[in-house]
Amino acid sequence: MSDTQAKTNILAITANTQNAFFGVFSEDLELLYSDRLALDSCISSSDFVRSLKQSPTLVDHYKRVVVCLKSAEQIVLPYRDYNNTDIDTGWRHGLIEKPVDQEISIITRIDKYLHDALVTMYPTAKITSLGTQLAEHLYPSDKQVVAAHIDKGMVYMAVYDGMKCRILRAVAAETKEDYLYLLLHSLKVASIDPNTVSLKLSGDIYPDSLLYSLLKKHVRHVSFIAPARLTLRTKLPDTVKQRYFELYATAVCV
Repeated sequence: MSDTQAKTNILAITANTQNAFFGVFSEDLELLYSDRLALDSCISSSDFVRSLKQSPTLVDHYKRVVVCLKSAEQIVLPYRDYNNTDIDTGWRHGLIEKPVDQEISIITRIDKYLHDALVTMYPTAKITSLGTQLAEHLYPSDKQVVAAHIDKGMVYMAVYDGMKCRILRAVAAETKEDYLYLLLHSLKVASIDPNTVSLKLSGDIYPDSLLYSLLKKHVRHVSFIAPARLTLRTKLPDTVKQRYFELYATAVCV
């Protein structure tokens, strides 16, 4: 990619302490390139910086950079103008966000070393969280709906009962039975019927996967999150668009 081309594009990065998933988008939201980078051996901010610099794509110059942090620890509170001194000590220095048009605050506990590395590399980047992206995707709604993002070893969930966010959580999962149990347990806690809720899936799940077949047996209304504006330069079928939802949602974050 030439320097001139890069300066007109958007770099979207989603990351946790295990890996980074990144994509380069054109201004009209065509996904031009994507890749993954392992980060699980990093134990300091400088380690993360060195690992990120391994990819030439990540050290290019872009029109805009947006970073989405994937954390297993988030809390949802009624909206107010929070600052870090208002929050319990264990949650201070977290990421505080207000989803668009919603009267809630989402507070995400973030890994300091990873956060500092990303801010060092991209000092003007917009920082968001996957939980907030899921919440904004579901809102507004006039029905019961769940978004479940399937990641390696994790499931990120947002549960909405109409306009109200009932659950926002991320939980470790290994087997397809783990994912099913966590989903059904969340619905039970929120008093939502699996036969009436609308389940929207994104991430590492496909129509021919065993997990998808298992979910379909227990939840009546299941679909994939496939943003209409997202186009893939590789001309892959729409049945894989859900894999890139996290990058798309990050790229459009303003």
